[in-house]
Parts: sequence; structure tokens; C-alpha cells
Amino acid sequence: MEKGEACGILQYFEYKQLQDPSFVYAIQLDQAKLVTNLFWAAAQMIVDYAHFGDMNAAKHLSGVFEKFKSFSQDFRGCVYDYDDVDEFENAWKNMINKYTLQENEWLQRLFLRHFERVVSDRRYEELKAEFAATQSIPFIATNMAILDFASRVYTPPIFSMFQYEVLQQLNYKIEEDCVVFEITTKYTVGLYGVNRRYKVTFDSSNNSVNCSYKNFKFVGFLCKHALKILDYRRVKVLPSCHVLRR
Repeated sequence: MEKGEACGILQYFEYKQLQDPSFVYAIQLDQAKLVTNLFWAAAQMIVDYAHFGDMNAAKHLSGVFEKFKSFSQDFRGCVYDYDDVDEFENAWKNMINKYTLQENEWLQRLFLRHFERVVSDRRYEELKAEFAATQSIPFIATNMAILDFASRVYTPPIFSMFQYEVLQQLNYKIEEDCVVFEITTKYTVGLYGVNRRYKVTFDSSNNSVNCSYKNFKFVGFLCKHALKILDYRRVKVLPSCHVLRR
């Protein structure tokens, strides 16, 4: 990790940490010393990117502007039209590949700055939702104890998605081939009429569940398969280990 894009990212992270001591980052390398994963976070990821406007773009990308008539529209679309992180990343990747700009260092810096802007916008929306959660009680579609509890610990947007998972678990069944250990039991859960199955492990010491679907790991709340097992085990309140602190 001595040259190229990876080195530039490392230098940028070090620069950000000098600016903001609360900024943290981690870089995971494989055996060949190539970057496999990046993580960074700051207390306030709000960056002014006004100086990356059309004049600076024309300066750093003059050859691209002259060669491709459609580049200006694609570039402005990436910078100004996306507020969703995944949509922005996909649009940016498509633009870079379309015009063969993988080695352009100015665009690499611009991506990092604009990515921070998109993330900060999303965090702002989350903060608004958190505030709204303190002012209102979410609508609960059915009288279930676990939903009543969830309505008091989740923001309205998260609760809405969680409620969907709770209701969906009613469409799932538990197979007969459960395996019982000392404090854990392994279940197989499947949707009626569909062959795909999911493995769920229940720990009776703390009522925790671990599903092969990995919804909790990647999204932050339990999936329908894990919730099926909690319902089967008559667990009516979300275990504390499955309520992430925000």
C-alpha cells in the first residue's frame, strides 16, 4: 500500500484526523497488502464542496470535457442529483468506468468529499427521525407485545421496517430437524412453498438469536427468520443484545 489510490486514501484519512481528532478510520489489507475494506467515521461529516464546481472541473478534466459532450451532464448529475449513498456510489462508478477515469486523482478526492456530504445528509435525516420519535408514537398494525416494545426503542422509519419483518414471520415455518445443545438450539426456518431455508441459532442463556441471513449484522434489526424463533420460544420482548444503541 505504498503507491496509487490506496496511498492517496490513507493520506486523506490522516489529513482528516489532523483536522478533527474525533475522526477515526481503519484499513484492512489482504496478504498481498492490497486494500480489501475501508471504514471511517467522524462526529460531524459535513463538508463544503463548493470549490469543486464547474470551473474547477473544467480545469482538472479539460480533456474529458472536450472529448465527450455527454460528460458535463453525467458529472453534474453525480455531484448534485443523488442523496442516497448506494445510488451515488453506483452512479459515480458508472461514470468513472464510462470515461476511463480510474487514475484521475482529483476525482478520487472529489469522491471522498462528496461521499461525506451524502452521508451527512442521511445522518441529518436520521437525526430528524430520532427527534420525531420523541414527539410521537408509531402506528402499530397489530397487538403484539414485541411490537409495542419496539415502538419505544426504534425511530419511526426503523420501526416500520421492523414491523414488516414481524408480520412476515407469520408466513414462515420451522422444520422438524432442530438440533439441541446445552444452552443453544439450532433451527431451520423456511417460507411456505419455497425451498430456500435459513439456519437460526437460539441461545437460552440470554434469548439471543443468530440467523444465517445476517440481517441484524448488516441492517441493525432482526429478520423475519430470527423473529419466528423468538415467537416460537415465546420471547415477547426484544433481547437487549438485539437493540442497538444509536
